[in-house]
Amino acid sequence: MHPYTIVANVIWLIVIGIPIALMHAVTAMIQFITIIGIGTAIQNLRLSLFALWPFGKKIRNAHLPTKYEQLPRFRAEHIRTAPMASYEYA
Repeated sequence: MHPYTIVANVIWLIVIGIPIALMHAVTAMIQFITIIGIGTAIQNLRLSLFALWPFGKKIRNAHLPTKYEQLPRFRAEHIRTAPMASYEYA
């Protein structure tokens, strides 16, 4: 990691990182109360860790399509869709 990245992370941690991480953690604890909010609460806990030391980290490693021709293959491999429902009319 580059030395400037470490310096930027330390300044971020002291000035902004701790309050943002605490806000995400408190929000996650509130969301854990409801069943619907559990998935979002887990993401908030991940964001709280990211908020402490953000510079030099990657959010995702997925290789997204960069050209329109790559999009159908990406959708077929990564996006799951529910089958179409069939309705019968009398």
